[in-house]
Parts: sequence; structure tokens; C-alpha cells
Amino acid sequence: MSLTKARYRMIDGASANVRDFGAKGDGVTDDTAAIDTLKKVYIPNGSYVIGGVEVDSYTDIVGENNVYTELLASADSVDMMKVLTSASDLKLSNFRVRGNGKSGVTFFNQIDKSLFVSHPQFTQIIVDAQIEYGFRGSFIYGTWEHCRFGLGGVPATYPRHVAILCKDDSAVPAAGHVFSVGALVNCSFFSGKTDSTANSLGAYGMVNIWNGDVWSFSSCTFESASGTSKAVYS
Repeated sequence: MSLTKARYRMIDGASANVRDFGAKGDGVTDDTAAIDTLKKVYIPNGSYVIGGVEVDSYTDIVGENNVYTELLASADSVDMMKVLTSASDLKLSNFRVRGNGKSGVTFFNQIDKSLFVSHPQFTQIIVDAQIEYGFRGSFIYGTWEHCRFGLGGVPATYPRHVAILCKDDSAVPAAGHVFSVGALVNCSFFSGKTDSTANSLGAYGMVNIWNGDVWSFSSCTFESASGTSKAVYS
């Protein structure tokens, strides 16, 4: 059995601390490369600028605290994290996602909507209102637990905030979308939107519940400060 780094005494199979791989967490340095090279990741408190981190099956990224572990968008119209092929059993948990003054940002984007993300688990994640899309993709048996969407900033000043977009025909291929099955437990949506129309303005909680989709909601709350907001939009 080998050690990954003596400083943190990381044992094989344990999560790799991104600080050991060059991440600064100073809110200025682009830390994409440090996180992108790892499969099982631990992110201590700090502000990490990222854009284009590729995640796939069995990726496990966990932050120290979902208030003080921040992931910041690196540029306008960036996918902070993206899935390029079908993936399964990935886990993201315990951090906060912020727009960092950028526009058109997607936090988690499954690029090819004709494929799917199977059994993903998203836990204790806060997605600020400045993020245009929290999650985009076809999710099979996805779970969101104790997540909060649409907090931070002034939602009315942003063109759109969609917490979860299940169908997105604006993406390539246009004929995409695998039916989605998901569960949301103890999640809160503020001026959020779930919508089937990628170009809709306004704020939504969950968008695009589509024919054949099956979703369940347990102990979830929806609150709106905008007349154009919808809790669940199909």
C-alpha cells in the first residue's frame, strides 16, 4: 500500500486532497486542472475557480463544508462540471456553487442528452441564483438531498435561474433526452425553475418534467420572489 502524499498521509483508495495537487482555493487561481485529474476528491474550505472539470462514472467529489467550500465559475457561459459520455454512480456533495460575476454559467452539464447519467447522488449542495442552470441532463434514478437552489444575490437581476433542466433540445443532438427518474428530498428552491424550454426567461425550481419521466418530492419547499417563477414546469 502506497501513500499519495506524505503531507496529508492519503492512503490508496482514500479521497485525494486537491491542495496536494496544486489547488490554491484563493478565489483567483484557476484550480480546474488540480480537480480535473482526480477521481475521488476532497476539497477543503476555500474558494476554487473552475471551468470544464470532466466527471464520469464513480467520480466522488466532497467538500469540507457547504458554506465555506466554494466553487466559482471561471468564465462566462462555462460548464463548471461536465459529463461527456454516459456515466453512473457519481457523487457530488457538501459545497457551494457561485457565479463569480459570470453570466450564462451551468454548474453540471451532461453534454450529449441522448445519453444519460445513472444513479447520481447530489447531497448538501447550494447553488446560487447567479448560476443560470444548476443541473442539465437526462438523469436515471438521480437523487438530490438537502440541496438549496436560487439563494445569494438578487435573482431579479439575472436573466434566468433553472435549478434542474431535464430536457434540453437546444443541445446536440437535438433529438436527445432519455426519460428521467429522480427523487428530491428536503430540497429548497427560491425563485427557481424546472422547465422544458431552454430559452424561457424567469426563475424556476425544476424544469422539463417530460412524458415518461417519474419524479418524487419529499419535504421540499418552493418560494418565489418573481411573478414569472414556476415551481415545476413541464
